[in-house]
Amino acid sequence: MERAQRLLMIGSDYQAVEATRERGLDITIVYGGGTKDWGMPLPAGVRTLFVDDQKNPEAVLTGLYRAGFGEGSFDAVYAHDDMALMSAAMLGQALGARAIPPRTVALFRDKDLQKGQLRRAGLPVTACHVIEDIRDLPADYELPYAKAVVKPVAGMATQATSIVDDTAGVRRIGQ
Repeated sequence: MERAQRLLMIGSDYQAVEATRERGLDITIVYGGGTKDWGMPLPAGVRTLFVDDQKNPEAVLTGLYRAGFGEGSFDAVYAHDDMALMSAAMLGQALGARAIPPRTVALFRDKDLQKGQLRRAGLPVTACHVIEDIRDLPADYELPYAKAVVKPVAGMATQATSIVDDTAGVRRIGQ
């Protein structure tokens, strides 16, 4: 008899579990405090493992080791939550399981890397530059554009996004 494919799911994705029930997957869901705090459902018929922070690869990996899992325990690692994608990619590498490669996740999540890749492919993209720490701008910093959109370089979608018209606007955001 062929063994079931073993899936490590970072965070509870009830819809994915329901959609794959007929495939007979052996699913282990790693979840953290947020899942409990928000009352997110954990599907029946799957193994669950609570860790302090499901988005932290160290917390997940050490929790898996404590539970007796390690390299070769899973065939694939999956995350549906944007904030856990890099963790899933790194865990896939550490566990020798299929997962989205970390570089691919970085290209999807980091706007500067993303625009650079598109530019190298010959596609037009808007100009941008990364401000390493907006809370600690150099005294001589000048906004290189007449108007700009300031947003976190990775993740967060449109959260913490501002439009500025000058250097003073950038400095206000950093306060």
